[in-house]
Amino acid sequence: MHKRMSINLFVFGFITLVSLYFILPISRVKEVNVSGADNVTQEAIKKASGININDYMLQVYLGKGHSARLIKNNISEVKSTAFSLHDRSVNIRISKEKIVGYLLKNNKYYALNSEGHVSIVQRTAPEENLPVFSNFKTSSETKLLAKQMNKLSSSLLTGISEIDAVPVSVNPERIRVYMNDGNEIIATLSTFASKMQYYSQIKAKATGKIRIDFEVGAYSTELK
Repeated sequence: MHKRMSINLFVFGFITLVSLYFILPISRVKEVNVSGADNVTQEAIKKASGININDYMLQVYLGKGHSARLIKNNISEVKSTAFSLHDRSVNIRISKEKIVGYLLKNNKYYALNSEGHVSIVQRTAPEENLPVFSNFKTSSETKLLAKQMNKLSSSLLTGISEIDAVPVSVNPERIRVYMNDGNEIIATLSTFASKMQYYSQIKAKATGKIRIDFEVGAYSTELK
């Protein structure tokens, strides 16, 4: 009899404490902090995580794997996330994914990572002296573009100012490349990286600004 009463009291007390915990402010999120990213990306990560002020801390803890996937799937700048919960704070630390350039759409810039994923984060300008990509319409194009950019050396990647898709009937993968040094390149997207290994040699032989054609072979003409 006394044993049963003790068990009942314990269960009742436990339920009371749990109920009290969920009623008190200590059980809810007071702030969400993000580190390892710039201010624009931080705000996007907070929104993508699905974590809101006054959510239950226990709910956040149990759902942090889901939140990590939401961030990874929507923010191409993020490679991985690590969550820590302290008092009423949710702290999200991210490691950065390699960004190969920025897609230009409606006067906004969206990061393209090395895996071909496009960020939902809108920027008013590209970051880190990386190239801008214009007129790429489909996900297959952007994935192929990312694959080619990821094969370039860092000096070649940051040496590119802009790449425009300029398809023609005989070459739907035709691109025009503007270099920061003033030279221009016409190339085929799927062979671009392999052809760019000859860029420095061709450039060294030129006496002025040139246009290089990598579509068939590799030759240059004076840029007028």
